[in-house]
Amino acid sequence: MKRLFIISLILFGFSCKKEKSNQVLRFEILPTFNQIVLKDYFDVFLIEDSSYSIEIKTNENLMKHIQFKVIDSVLTISNEQALKWRNPQNNQVSLHISSSHLREVTALETCNIRTLNPITTKEFGIILGSKVNVADIQVDNEVVYYWNDFPCGGKLTLSGKTKELKIWNSAILSVDAKSLICEKALVNNNSKGNCEVNVSQYIEYSIEGEGDIIAYGNPKVIIENKRSSSGHFVLR
Repeated sequence: MKRLFIISLILFGFSCKKEKSNQVLRFEILPTFNQIVLKDYFDVFLIEDSSYSIEIKTNENLMKHIQFKVIDSVLTISNEQALKWRNPQNNQVSLHISSSHLREVTALETCNIRTLNPITTKEFGIILGSKVNVADIQVDNEVVYYWNDFPCGGKLTLSGKTKELKIWNSAILSVDAKSLICEKALVNNNSKGNCEVNVSQYIEYSIEGEGDIIAYGNPKVIIENKRSSSGHFVLR
């Protein structure tokens, strides 16, 4: 019995190793695009570059189901697999996407999104849907905007610098933008999660959910548009 158990462990270890070795890479040069739509569960790494390309890493069986196309400057990425039973280790899909002048990213399903260098497009937006999303975005530009769809939860982290920040937050998602230095902010928080911003000149806000709006940077002008729930505006 003991010997059988040891053999089973050896076989299990071999199968795990083999599974890892089934990871494959696909790299494609793409036509120019300025928007990305994510239609499945992806780990996404955004790279601002002069070229336009995508690198996909996943297991060999899943790779053939990952589809992407560029139409009217929109890169859409999907998983056409009929049965999408998810195993967190075996069904991960990693995307490294390079582009110049990226204007907007929309996640229609649960995604982890991260920039590997700051986005410098004059105006950049991120839209989060589905149930849970995590995004960590660096910018160095003039305008950043974000909104999410119910019942989206998770966390959006923004860092860098911009002139104007616009946030429409709902459901249970939280926003950490205290490391994003901005001059002007428009914040509507209708979420159970908090919104943290760092604004130096002007902030206009509404609170329609249980979450707070926490403002750093000692803004000179503070305008309250609407407060209809238990959330608070807090100066730090």
